[in-house]
Amino acid sequence: MKKPLPEKICVVCKRSFSWRKKWERVWDEVKYCSKRCRGERSQVSEGPPEERILTPEELDRVIRMAWEDRTPFDAIEAQFGLTEAGTIALMRREFQPKRFAAWRERVHENGKLKDRKSRGFKVGAFKSRMQRMDGSIKE
Repeated sequence: MKKPLPEKICVVCKRSFSWRKKWERVWDEVKYCSKRCRGERSQVSEGPPEERILTPEELDRVIRMAWEDRTPFDAIEAQFGLTEAGTIALMRREFQPKRFAAWRERVHENGKLKDRKSRGFKVGAFKSRMQRMDGSIKE
């Protein structure tokens, strides 16, 4: 039976990747999982990894909240600790480029709805029909 290959976390996309034969001599220096991530290295600071790693359920909820027009970024920050820049980075990491561009255009187009201070009403944050009052999701 084969022994498991060593793994690392890509500093750009934060996904895990396995050792490859072509990296045999330079494995200690490898930081990126692909040429694409190496090309995007300037867009990401290589500081310490995120303090809190989101579970798949939390990740799904953040993405849903980011897609909802009337859920402001500060609601995401309050619930998950992700700033607006962190949410944008997460969306960029999780979506294909065209899908991310569509989301980003929508956020800019409806930007006043995502910014609690710029919204014209003071009723409170929008809650989708899928979200319960305690923040959990209906299945």
